[in-house]
Amino acid sequence: MLLPVLALLALGAHSSAAQQSIRIDGLAYSQFGEGTFCLDEASIARDIAQVANYTRKVRIYGCGCASTDAVLDSARRLQLQVSVPLV
Repeated sequence: MLLPVLALLALGAHSSAAQQSIRIDGLAYSQFGEGTFCLDEASIARDIAQVANYTRKVRIYGCGCASTDAVLDSARRLQLQVSVPLV
């Protein structure tokens, strides 16, 4: 899940305005939850919406879980750039 990463990014940012000022160049996202289970579409959409507060670029590596479409759909709605390596 993405929450621990966002919690680290937001250290010291106690208001939503302060969190909006934290920007990073990009973020690698995994659509897998703890262990090996796959996140559902609602969880992915929620994660990607949180990512959009910090960056406009997302990179995904795994194509498992048939959830790549959910990541791409969520990113498209939020106008995020997604890169998917082919190797």
